[in-house]
Amino acid sequence: MKKNRLSESRGLNSADTKLHREPEKNIPVFLVIGLCILAQTIFSSFNIAFQKNRVEASTDTINNFFWITGSAKITEGLYLLSRKQLEQNFPELLPFVSTKSAAQKSDSIISAIQYNSGLPQQITLPPAVANVFFLPISINTAGKEILSTLPGIGPVLAEKIIQRRENRGLFQSKEELLNISGIGPKKFDRLVDYIIVH
Repeated sequence: MKKNRLSESRGLNSADTKLHREPEKNIPVFLVIGLCILAQTIFSSFNIAFQKNRVEASTDTINNFFWITGSAKITEGLYLLSRKQLEQNFPELLPFVSTKSAAQKSDSIISAIQYNSGLPQQITLPPAVANVFFLPISINTAGKEILSTLPGIGPVLAEKIIQRRENRGLFQSKEELLNISGIGPKKFDRLVDYIIVH
């Protein structure tokens, strides 16, 4: 009788032990799942922050050139302004800054802004400033104002270039400029690196 009770109690103890041990086996599984969820959450938030920083960094590396005129804050001139400088000093110019150029792998955005009654308005870039950014200049497409900014070419020669273009068709080579009265070898040598015929 004692043996039976003893064996019964041992049997119960062993059954109890199994019951207590089974949840212990399940704890590591829940722990691993919990850690995976936590890791995924941390990684997702890190990835979002990383992407945001990447976008901000890409817009920060773009050169924002502004030809500013009519401003009460600064004198007329060409300015290179970072996005931070724009936000702090010229928040009204931010709508003129586009990330489209960045997407096209361009490292510069160039705008001409005129302030009128304190409000900025986009205007055509002055030829002298355009010349700085858009060299070489196509002698087949440039207008009189742009051509006039080339070394040794003033309004009179610019008009002659346009007349020649209209009368005989597009230039096929740079050397054809030598056929224009007033453009000799010396003048041609000065401007040859600043022009293209495309």
